[in-house]
Amino acid sequence: MADNNSCNNNNQQNNNEQNNNQKNNNQQNKSNGLAPHEMLELHELMNAGIIGAKKTQASLSMVQDEELKSFMQDSLNSKKSSLEQMQQFISNQANLQQ
Repeated sequence: MADNNSCNNNNQQNNNEQNNNQKNNNQQNKSNGLAPHEMLELHELMNAGIIGAKKTQASLSMVQDEELKSFMQDSLNSKKSSLEQMQQFISNQANLQQ
């Protein structure tokens, strides 16, 4: 019976330590900016934006219709602007972690 109580106490201590570690990790993530999965998601978004911008840029010279060319140029400018904003955001997050 004493051994059973001892095991229960050890389990409670382990659970308390795990809960405290999770709370500490959550507090660190909030103070340090992005969580790792968020940084990965942002990286994937940037890669998709870069690929889209490169494809648009490459196709732009082949387009003859002026209206389509204008639309593609606007789209390219928008993609570049979004990428610059993401880069600025990442830079700001890196500065927060220092």
